[in-house]
Amino acid sequence: MKTIAWQRGMACLPLVLFFLSGSGNAQSIQLEFTGKLAGQYVPLDSIRVGNLTQSCDTTLYWPDTSLLLLYASLGGQGLSGSDFSLCNAQPNPFREACAFSVTLPAAGKTVVIVSDIYGRRVHAFSDQLGAGMHTFRFTSSSSGVYFVQAGFGSRNLAMRLVSLGGGSGRGSSLQLESQNGGAVSVKAAVSTLAAFLFAPGDTLLCLGFAAGDTAGFTDVPFSSENYTFHFGEGYPCPQAPLLSYGGQLYQTVQIGTQCWMRQNLNIGVKVFSSISGLPHSDCSNSGFIEKYCFNNDTAFCSIYGGLYDWNEMMGYSATPGVQGICAPGWHVPTDEEWCVLTSYLDTAVNCTSWGFSGANAGAKLKETGFVHWVSPNTGATNESGFTALAGGNRTSDGYFVNLGNNAGFWSSTINSTINSISRIMFYNNARVSRSNYHKATGLAVRCIKNN
Repeated sequence: MKTIAWQRGMACLPLVLFFLSGSGNAQSIQLEFTGKLAGQYVPLDSIRVGNLTQSCDTTLYWPDTSLLLLYASLGGQGLSGSDFSLCNAQPNPFREACAFSVTLPAAGKTVVIVSDIYGRRVHAFSDQLGAGMHTFRFTSSSSGVYFVQAGFGSRNLAMRLVSLGGGSGRGSSLQLESQNGGAVSVKAAVSTLAAFLFAPGDTLLCLGFAAGDTAGFTDVPFSSENYTFHFGEGYPCPQAPLLSYGGQLYQTVQIGTQCWMRQNLNIGVKVFSSISGLPHSDCSNSGFIEKYCFNNDTAFCSIYGGLYDWNEMMGYSATPGVQGICAPGWHVPTDEEWCVLTSYLDTAVNCTSWGFSGANAGAKLKETGFVHWVSPNTGATNESGFTALAGGNRTSDGYFVNLGNNAGFWSSTINSTINSISRIMFYNNARVSRSNYHKATGLAVRCIKNN
């Protein structure tokens, strides 16, 4: 079973239309979905699968938790697999209409899909058919190449049709005309479901719904997969599930009305942190982004993201909510936006006081377990999906401290000419601290999506 975890630095995979040449067989990928809450299986009310690459989506409703994805190959004029066959395309090439047959060894669910040469689905048929031969009629008033795919059980076949155009000019259609020699009701048998396009390499956004909760993930399947939705750990922003920025791919998380990066920002060139005994910055307004890595080791940036002093993060601006070093369409969160986040998770949070308040907002923001936190990681549930890691910080005089103990994040709001407001989570506390740090301190950055 493939359990989806949110990973830093996911490789960018090529988004291409994929055909297997020569074999003539249609290919398929089967996606199976289950759900878990607190380690226990829960039934899924529905599943929404969106193809981010080809801008389409489909929804499954309980008890249907399986999605079959068919995609075309460069087939010949007739194919068979044991006693399952797809053949007899007559005429081919054709003007206006041609007929083809699908022969089944037994009764069962049958899928027939017609796609154009770019892999875009034109028509789809899905229904229970009896054993024997079934004749379909495909019409097209436009010239071009089409691919017919037939799926039955675990077997899939395909062939190529060539339309010479002509006819009524009314577009195209797919009809089941007869089964075992007898006529059938086309209206009852032919599916008019909206097309869900897919080719290996496409990025899918999967959202699961159960008992009023939502969970989700993105993935790029190249083969059949079993997926598990983990409820209670957040879900991607529906309109921006992924953020590609600076050569890296970041996950996002929807928390209330806000869309946050799920990982710490890691952009810029590493600079060496020197120890002076006095507050200072080793970054400068050089025209390119500079960052610190814990212990001056880039390996820590790969795990925990960069540590930034406040001025560098802000792009040497003093305007709250500025884009700063964030991606276009994103910005550095203000103190007020941090307030919206923490008070959404814990209504007892006091957004105007310093230090700890409320009961458990920090627990809902922290990653669970002890991989990136030292014990006891008090109360951590990561209910929000924010997945805060204890990446430590750089002190204003140049030391690196608190790895495993603290997760500190800047806001874009100043408190004085030398200090700015931040939020800190601790290994031994379930609350969030609203803190005041010297601008030369190096803290992590989480960007928030505009509006």
